[in-house]
Amino acid sequence: MPKPLFPVLKLPNVVIDQLVKHWDMENVIDATMRSDKFFGEVEKFKIVIKSLTWLVGETLVGIDLDLGSCIVQIRFVKMAETTGVKKVDGVYVYSTKGPRIPNANKEDHILWTFNVDQNKLEDKLVRAEQVTKHLLKILKPEEFHFQCGLNNATILPDLFIWNHRKNFSTILVKRSDRRSTTMSPEALIFLMEELKADYRDLKIRMNAFQYYKPIQAKTLTLEDMSWVTTICLMGPQLVKARSVGRSTAHIDFNEIITNWVNGGSPNLERLVLDTSTLGLDAAAVYKDLKMEPSIFTKCDMTRRLCDFTEDCQDVRRLSDGRLATLHSNVDRKLEMTVWHKKHLMFLSPATYYKLKSTHGGYFPKK
Repeated sequence: MPKPLFPVLKLPNVVIDQLVKHWDMENVIDATMRSDKFFGEVEKFKIVIKSLTWLVGETLVGIDLDLGSCIVQIRFVKMAETTGVKKVDGVYVYSTKGPRIPNANKEDHILWTFNVDQNKLEDKLVRAEQVTKHLLKILKPEEFHFQCGLNNATILPDLFIWNHRKNFSTILVKRSDRRSTTMSPEALIFLMEELKADYRDLKIRMNAFQYYKPIQAKTLTLEDMSWVTTICLMGPQLVKARSVGRSTAHIDFNEIITNWVNGGSPNLERLVLDTSTLGLDAAAVYKDLKMEPSIFTKCDMTRRLCDFTEDCQDVRRLSDGRLATLHSNVDRKLEMTVWHKKHLMFLSPATYYKLKSTHGGYFPKK
């Protein structure tokens, strides 16, 4: 950023708007914390950035800003040395912004640390809210993300974040030690029904509680199915879902497939269910389904990134004739791959001809 900064404030607002576009965004954000007047000027037009991510864990509380050219990693800790004062949300805070660290394969990174009174979760969340209020007055993120790494996420409904945002591109609830996060039924219901997300990646353990509503997401990854029921995997928005876990007592795989055959989950493209060591009863999974050997070749399946490419069966959707390819092995896994019109361009010529000759809902009947 040109120095000194403050003569720039004498320029007309429209000129400041244009100049800011040519400065490093991290320096612009920094300047808004050093000058109330500059903060006010930037607040008038706001800076568009790629994304803002809130992170809440046992020891780490942070905000990641994807500025396009770099990632600013804001962290809240009790600093050993207190130098550099910034003003956020009317409060003066010690802060240190590190240098830009180049990364050959990804965006550059900048670590920006804000001081807290004590290294306690409560203190970090208070400071994070102050910084959040400041940032959202000057930034316009194209996407919002939330990552929770708490061991026990019962406090989830009480986080300050929901005062500012409840609609996200991504919600991730997963501990860093690979164990499942625990939470109260109230917290899980809040997560499912009050927070919206296109993509959910969840590893949550619930004891003696099951959830009986479709999970609202386009892409869903579940790594603990202790609370998951059949209807959770039958949402109308669902495009891709992968579930892994031993607890499958509350899931009827046949009902999920039958629901699709009868017109449910119209956007579904891929469903993978991995029951770990419990095994699948193929007879129960395929009960009353009208199936035939798949017309899709090994090459076709490989292009869809399917784990299984042989011994597959096709089932036809009653409403529009669309096909889905099913495969289950006796050990533990079921795959369902739905063929939409957009997937036809990747088929081998032989498969395309077979599909066209049977119409299959993909081509108008003559």
